[in-house]
Amino acid sequence: GTLIAGSIAAGQSSLDSDLVAHAGMLVNDVYKALIKKDAPPAHYLAVGRFLVLVLGIAAAYISIYAAKLPLVTILVGISGTFVMVTLPTVLGATLPMGKFKITKWGAFLSMVAGAVVALVTSFPIQLGLPRYLLNPYGLHRAFWAFITAWIVAILVSLVTPPPPQDSIERFHAFLDRELKALYPPAKAKA
Repeated sequence: GTLIAGSIAAGQSSLDSDLVAHAGMLVNDVYKALIKKDAPPAHYLAVGRFLVLVLGIAAAYISIYAAKLPLVTILVGISGTFVMVTLPTVLGATLPMGKFKITKWGAFLSMVAGAVVALVTSFPIQLGLPRYLLNPYGLHRAFWAFITAWIVAILVSLVTPPPPQDSIERFHAFLDRELKALYPPAKAKA
């Protein structure tokens, strides 16, 4: 009983934070930006609460009927693969990497190469390629896309000019400013 209760609590803990995060993104990035720009904060809070309810119902429906919804399985696989293809670019742009920098061509070509590998390892038969290319060695296509993206990002970045230091500093200043606006530092209690 304790094990089951712990599992349910862990699932609920993850689910509630995911629902709030996704509702917040939809309110800020879609509703506030495109639909109703100058509403009071209470209005956005009400919309966010409504979206948490809608997203929760959608998540429950999908989890109950996922076996009958093959599109869900396909979309989850594609989105996971997409994350793995873009990960080298995102990490290269946001994390300090010393003297080595991911260049714009390294980032672009890594995503193209990762996407091509993801397609080839996902649909080899439909593309007229041998069946053994379907998830080679039993490893998911996202793994192969990720490895390819990293290798291409590094190799291309080694032979193309790095971004100017002032561009990197401006980008990091922009990220810092945006993140502080979204998540202001907590004020110390006196």
